[in-house]
Amino acid sequence: MNFLQYLVENYEAGYHALEHAYKKSADHYFKHGSYDEKLKSNITDMEKKVSDKYLSTPTHELGKTIKHLDDVHEELKNKYHASTIQTHKNIYARLLNHVKGIQYKLSLKQNQEKVDLAPETYHGKHEAPGIEGNAPLHDLTHNGIYPNDIYTHMHQYRSGDDSDFESMSVISSAKNRPNKMVKVYRAVPDNLTAKDRAGKIAKKMKWMMDYHKIPVDADPKDSWDSHYSKLKAQHDHELENTPEGEKPIKINPGDWVSISKRYAIDHGKDNLGGNYKIISKTVPAKHLHTDGNSFAEWGYNPEEK
Repeated sequence: MNFLQYLVENYEAGYHALEHAYKKSADHYFKHGSYDEKLKSNITDMEKKVSDKYLSTPTHELGKTIKHLDDVHEELKNKYHASTIQTHKNIYARLLNHVKGIQYKLSLKQNQEKVDLAPETYHGKHEAPGIEGNAPLHDLTHNGIYPNDIYTHMHQYRSGDDSDFESMSVISSAKNRPNKMVKVYRAVPDNLTAKDRAGKIAKKMKWMMDYHKIPVDADPKDSWDSHYSKLKAQHDHELENTPEGEKPIKINPGDWVSISKRYAIDHGKDNLGGNYKIISKTVPAKHLHTDGNSFAEWGYNPEEK
């Protein structure tokens, strides 16, 4: 077994193993003018295994793991700034992006995005990137968030998420186009407003009518008619008691948003227990900012009027 194969199988080595593999791949490209496809495949496997390792952290260990990743990030950042060879800078930029993506997902797992019951002010607990110190969608190199070759070698900075390619397409189309209109998405709980709750009940009633069956969560003593009557009463109660002035949930300044609908859907499934809906808004590229977490996650920061 050669050393690289050992690293692939023994992913406890984590980011040091990835760093070694990345450098070996870069050296191969520099020497031969092409990538070693087997090596690239091994690196992809390593990235996934490292991600799986950290994302499987039990709840009581999350704080310790996030702190460990802070130390890893600081070490990699120092190596990034100390690098004098561009290919090595690219390696550390990719590693930094990978670490921050995992940190963000762990923070969601830790916080579970506690919801403010007032729909108008619904925000996740984890703060989204603001304007200062970050990069807008139309220029990912701003403030050094991504290296200069981000647009020519974008695939090297992928986090490995299935939504990356959808996000990469949007990023490419917005390059140097601050006024490019981009559709953003956000997963929010689907039970915060009376209209939302009534809508969910109406769907269940329609399902009963279509299939003439009783939902599995019904009282075992209910007949079809009695359960349908209960749902109808709940539906009418929600609409009749809608708070005055209640407004639908919308995307607000300072919110986390995604330029990938697929990513927003996955977020709803994983972090909102599947009880979610997707809201969207079309905004200029200059109003979206990233701190390098991932291609999919952005802070929405409209300009003040």
